[in-house]
Amino acid sequence: MNTHDPHRTAREFDAQQRAVSDERAGRPTASDPTIACYRALHRAILVAPLPEPPAAFAAAIAAQVEHAQGSETLETLLQRLLLTTVVIAALVFSAPHLLTAALEVAAIGRDVSLALPLAAGIGIAVAGAIDRLARGWTLSAR
Repeated sequence: MNTHDPHRTAREFDAQQRAVSDERAGRPTASDPTIACYRALHRAILVAPLPEPPAAFAAAIAAQVEHAQGSETLETLLQRLLLTTVVIAALVFSAPHLLTAALEVAAIGRDVSLALPLAAGIGIAVAGAIDRLARGWTLSAR
């Protein structure tokens, strides 16, 4: 049995809105007990004291930020190690095919089906090396 009544939800929302607007406007309390209850709740919320953060709140947040930055450095190092391992593994397993393709391109000279991907790969590798050299090979470089 579904007990969700969309009309009831709409009525509750309207009662809450009316209670807040009546309270702000200073109108007399309505005869509807639901609105009167919401008005009392609204008044209680308005006079409730705002909680203050704990005394060492700023120091605790600063410590959390430092810890997060330290773990980010470790994570970045691990990602770079994984990427290096994958690149080395790819080169080891594909070196015979790459060498054969490079020799075919050098020998034939006119076969552009292999020359274009090879040139693109060399260009990407050179651009990446220049970028890393420009940044100084630091872990914190982004």
